[in-house]
Amino acid sequence: MSLLDDDVLILYIPKLSQPLPKGSHPGLVAFRSVQRQIPDPLNLPGRLRLGGERRGEEVESENDREPDQPHTAGESSRTSRRAPAPASTQNLGYRGRPRRSEVTVTNPDQEGTVTRASLREYAAVQRERYQHATRAEKHQLLDELVTVTGMHRKAAIRLLRRAPRPPTRPSRAGRPRSYGPDVAAAAEVLWQASGRIGAHRLHPFVAELLERLIRCGELTVTPAVEKLVRQASRPTLARLLASARAQFPPRGYPTTRPGTWLKHEIPIRTFPEWDDARPGFCEVDLVAHGGSRTQGFYLCPLCAVDIATTWVELEVVWGKGQTRVGSAVHSVRARRPVPLVGLDSDNGSEFINHRLYTWCPREGITFTRSRAYKKNDGAHVEQKNGAVVRQLVGYDRFASRAAYRQLARVYQLARLHVNFFQPVEKLVTKTRNGARVRRVYDRAQTPYQRLCAADVLSPATRHELETRYQQLNPLQLRRDLEAALERLWTLAAPDPCRLQESTESQRPPRQSPLLGPHRRWLW
Repeated sequence: MSLLDDDVLILYIPKLSQPLPKGSHPGLVAFRSVQRQIPDPLNLPGRLRLGGERRGEEVESENDREPDQPHTAGESSRTSRRAPAPASTQNLGYRGRPRRSEVTVTNPDQEGTVTRASLREYAAVQRERYQHATRAEKHQLLDELVTVTGMHRKAAIRLLRRAPRPPTRPSRAGRPRSYGPDVAAAAEVLWQASGRIGAHRLHPFVAELLERLIRCGELTVTPAVEKLVRQASRPTLARLLASARAQFPPRGYPTTRPGTWLKHEIPIRTFPEWDDARPGFCEVDLVAHGGSRTQGFYLCPLCAVDIATTWVELEVVWGKGQTRVGSAVHSVRARRPVPLVGLDSDNGSEFINHRLYTWCPREGITFTRSRAYKKNDGAHVEQKNGAVVRQLVGYDRFASRAAYRQLARVYQLARLHVNFFQPVEKLVTKTRNGARVRRVYDRAQTPYQRLCAADVLSPATRHELETRYQQLNPLQLRRDLEAALERLWTLAAPDPCRLQESTESQRPPRQSPLLGPHRRWLW
């Protein structure tokens, strides 16, 4: 018997002409190889190589046969369960079964695993110690590295001897970015000028709004950036504006009280019955500026929405009395560019009363109401309550004369901005397929564009609206609106229920590169 290397044990057994009886010679079993298979360099008969089997397999020698089992010619004395030789010699090496050192999809994160990044960091720390260590210290460092990482000792030596790799910048996969920071900045200017509306509403209005801002001197871009902004698709525009999206406030509390028996005399009009509405039919509703409480006195603006053209009128009301609400309806009617034909309200007592019930037929106005507890019957005005009133003013409480005057100024500016520079999509069809509903909307247009396309304006009114539209600067209008809002928020009445919450959730204001710092909602 001779020992050729550290891994393979070679036994020389003389060739026997007759098999020995069982038990006459000790069987050679349960020898295990250490790392690998090596070819037999001598290929001698009667020589049994016990180093090529895989770890954990038993080896059966010729002397382990049963006495009554004959030995056939050409039968190898080696085991039939030995692992096949590797197909390629470059796979022959000193490496054993690798220890998990990287977390992948097929190799989940487990306790004790070592990632590639942590391995490089650990080797970078040990490399300097290894280069200045003595032989004994290097031996200890290698033992520690092998124990921690599971690497082979030779691989650990190579890792500590070689120079550290220079840091490389991670490369971006795929094609280069087409829409850079300049395009995103220009898109944010358009988004700010339109009142921070969604990309699906802003996209059809980009070309006209971009031309208006360039003509007003509010935006200066190169021809290449202008071309990219014009050709940006709606998803691309949404991605460009993703980092600048505004924070949406939560919902408020309902303040509508049920009307009297008079509501049974007023016909009901539901949401689907507005399909054939012509310009002049409006939905009206009050929005409560009462903060977190509905008790006491507070201001309530009247919101009126034209169903066909989405034209919005806003009027501040001092309280919720029938007389003051009726006066607000008179003001809205006089300010509208088209005559008021129909009026649809909820079931609150501020609308369902004898004053409004007798006034509408006398003026030739159709008066209808929604169903009780069916909020979607007034979907148009409810949407504007959230998208215009709540998004601008928020949920603070206003109850003073100064707040009344400032609210009137805010809604005067908001009326111009919403009607001339905020495109709106309208529902065209809605198809239900099982549990899914498919909605199709038309091209987003501003209320002013829809009003001009309806061909219901008189020549004098059309000329007046066109002149007013050409005089407006959308970005300057937005600045004036935000300045008025800043002044309004200083006039809010204290709200004890929200004082502590606002103090805890207060954050520093976001700095806008175009409009300056603006207030973030705390409710």
